[in-house]
Amino acid sequence: LSFFYSAFQLRQIAAIVKPFFSTWDDALFTDYCKRFQLKPDAKVKALSTGQSKLFSLVVALSHRPKLLILDEPTSNLDPIIRNDILELFGEIMLDGETTIFYSTHITSDLDKTADYIMYLHDGQIRFHEEKDVLLEKYRVIKGDNSLLAALPSLRLYGVKQTDLGFTALCKIEDLPKLGERIVAEKPDIEKIMLYAAKEDLE
Repeated sequence: LSFFYSAFQLRQIAAIVKPFFSTWDDALFTDYCKRFQLKPDAKVKALSTGQSKLFSLVVALSHRPKLLILDEPTSNLDPIIRNDILELFGEIMLDGETTIFYSTHITSDLDKTADYIMYLHDGQIRFHEEKDVLLEKYRVIKGDNSLLAALPSLRLYGVKQTDLGFTALCKIEDLPKLGERIVAEKPDIEKIMLYAAKEDLE
């Protein structure tokens, strides 16, 4: 939720914030408001939850920061506004001059925008890696439970067994050692996190 004075207009909030930043850009603020259909004359209390988050982001970006630290920036938002924010993040990072550090439980956001990922579980860092390297480094494998006994020398992460067989995460370099009876799939970030929740990845 926004922490701005609810009875103030958006343009009034901008006027209050502007003196604190020598790099404040009025034109950029106006452009962002137009892009996200935020009316400068509207009052903060008239904004929806999604619009309020967008406005907070607009204010944060209008002074062209080099670093943004955000907590759950897309939580509780409808898909359209979430997508607008993620597209904006992508555009900002293209210039290579702005770093965005944000926490999120929405792993699909990471698949779309993240360059580097750190996963925290129970206060412990389970892994930290470039996203593209991470996705190419591991595979989710599936097979018959009887195969597990034949794989004692391999490092398998987060092994899960059912009556139908087992699943686990392994390094792609170990795939040739698993034989043809193993099914291997490329994971997304969420799947890697689920397996890493049980133990640290090397």
